[in-house]
Amino acid sequence: MRKRLLNLTYVLILLCSCHDNYHELGSGYIYMNGRIDKELDGGGPGWTPIESVIPEEVRNYNYNKAFIIAYQIPSREWFDFETENAITKEKADSIEQLYNKMYDIHYCYWIIDKKKAQLYGPLDKKEFEKKCKKMGVKLKLNPK
Repeated sequence: MRKRLLNLTYVLILLCSCHDNYHELGSGYIYMNGRIDKELDGGGPGWTPIESVIPEEVRNYNYNKAFIIAYQIPSREWFDFETENAITKEKADSIEQLYNKMYDIHYCYWIIDKKKAQLYGPLDKKEFEKKCKKMGVKLKLNPK
């Protein structure tokens, strides 16, 4: 009985801690485990496919009905282009260019226009502030 109670407690702790790493941001966007993803149509019962929109490590974000903004310090975890068979060489090259740009900027900012399903970034702070002003994004972000 004691072992069963300990196992149940362990499972509850895991479930509660996982919940802190998952937040719905509207329009199918979610924050999960340090990144922002988009839920896609399809999948089977109990399973929804997702697409990574802003890779790890998203440090802070804010959102409303129209926009999501995010501050990111990119993770040094590198996507293994050699072993990933599901993507084309062109797609791998484009992902590699994106990662290189993120590493060059280092402190990256992003804007997602949810109504247009448009992603802007990675941007440096100056580009981000200019783009927010131009787009009328009134959200504030406190980098951590």
